[in-house]
Amino acid sequence: GGNKLSKLEFLLGDAVANGADTVITVGGLQSNHARLTAAAAAVLGLACELVLSRAVPIDDLEYERNGNMLLDPLFGARVHIAPAGMDSLASAQARAEELRAQGRRVVVLPTGGSTALGSLGYVSCAQEIAQQERELGVQFSTVAVANGSGGTQAGLVAGFHALGRDPGMVQAYGVLATEPQTLATTHALVGGACELLGLAPPAESAIRVDGSHRGERYGAPTSGMLGAVMAVARSEGWLLDPVYAG
Repeated sequence: GGNKLSKLEFLLGDAVANGADTVITVGGLQSNHARLTAAAAAVLGLACELVLSRAVPIDDLEYERNGNMLLDPLFGARVHIAPAGMDSLASAQARAEELRAQGRRVVVLPTGGSTALGSLGYVSCAQEIAQQERELGVQFSTVAVANGSGGTQAGLVAGFHALGRDPGMVQAYGVLATEPQTLATTHALVGGACELLGLAPPAESAIRVDGSHRGERYGAPTSGMLGAVMAVARSEGWLLDPVYAG
């Protein structure tokens, strides 16, 4: 979940600067974004509430009690489980209105923290990659990323565009929505990030998303993913997560 912190640096920085005292966000039961939002909120002294949904097709008591579901309350977050079929972001907005009526100053973050502002975390990442290239004496031709909610790819595309590089060097693989939906979401985020940077956005063709490796639904394992996780573990000693890197 390390990439979530890049977005939260900007999102929670903005929340604190604008006087927020509470942050609410959404995600699946084992959302890394939700867990890291709770942890960052604890550091910043913000109250945190999480509206979580059963997005992954796993009906198992251990899945619902361990991992991030164990850690979220440890960081002090109040956890709400959204009923099946309910829009978790709409539930979060409704909860925010309840708290505002009590005088609280609330900010609501969408899935993955993927907003134009959050994407600036990955504009910074593009700058870091360029710095690493200079230090290593290499130039990468492709940067491969998973695309769930769009913010990571959008920030990298905007970042390389700002550096005068080919933004099409960012190749994403969709893991959540369909390829057309992912392209549309990412295109909008790229436009928003470029507006914040004072730049004209790149051509839409620069946003490259391959949705052919997505399973039947978010988090559902595929034979290709299982093979990739095993191959990398046995050849490189790396552990890939099954939803994004795998």
